[in-house]
Amino acid sequence: MWTKDITFIPKNDWSCSEPTDKEYFQLRSINPPAFARLLVAQLEFTSYNLRVADIKEIAASSDYQIIWMPKTPVFEERRIGVIQIADYKAKEWGVELWSNDYVTPTSGGGTDGGGSDTLSEEFTFVAPGDDKGVFYFLGTQKGLAAWQNPHNLGAVIVSMSSAYSPEFNVPYVLVDRQPFAAIATNNTPGNYYEFDLVGKALNPSGVYIRARNYPADNPKNWRVTGKNQQTDWTEILTVSNDPLGANEGKYYPIPAQAKDFERLRVQSTGASSTGGDTFCVANAEFYGTLTYPKPS
Repeated sequence: MWTKDITFIPKNDWSCSEPTDKEYFQLRSINPPAFARLLVAQLEFTSYNLRVADIKEIAASSDYQIIWMPKTPVFEERRIGVIQIADYKAKEWGVELWSNDYVTPTSGGGTDGGGSDTLSEEFTFVAPGDDKGVFYFLGTQKGLAAWQNPHNLGAVIVSMSSAYSPEFNVPYVLVDRQPFAAIATNNTPGNYYEFDLVGKALNPSGVYIRARNYPADNPKNWRVTGKNQQTDWTEILTVSNDPLGANEGKYYPIPAQAKDFERLRVQSTGASSTGGDTFCVANAEFYGTLTYPKPS
């Protein structure tokens, strides 16, 4: 059954410099069980019938999300309905939904840059494997869809400097959020994994790194570098003599930066956890302030 709805009349006076054919809503789930999902739809009432339109399926999140619906004429009564499609064994949980009077419209959340052509969103580390990082956000198409690997969506392009052998050349697993063993560079100094943010820029505040699920050649001595169109590769974090064990992950704060970066690298600077130059990382997640273009 529908668990929450609000009466909503379209707002005609948008406080932005460009017209939009969308309406935006703020939604938050209250203590959702793991992997819970929602269906969100417009419920359009007339004197004679009920029409359900524009159904979206999204992941439930305890953080506020921005969702949008196409603008439609004013009906006698119109509501935005939300239905829970969690496991029936899950404890009862709730949903809050608010209309879009609070914010200039955007298509995926974020702060409007005051008439600029960009939006920004801040991401703060909470715990290993959380859903608070940049790559998770990009995998949900900026909060508008169920999570997918963002590399497969083209939202971030992950590459590696070399591969131990062809079957180990799988850089996309770094943003797949799953334990993984069969990834490795060759045994030469200076190997790296690179993340191209594809038209977006990050002012990083930290990075979470997880070693592969195998007890050899895991990170011990490495650094993070960043690059944008104006600057060459800049070192922003150095880690020395801090080996990770099999499937072990750790969050590393990054000192405050005066610039944003469009590409980031996690690069070996010395011996791995077992002494060689093969460099193996299973997962990476960045945090900080992401800036990205407004949708057209």
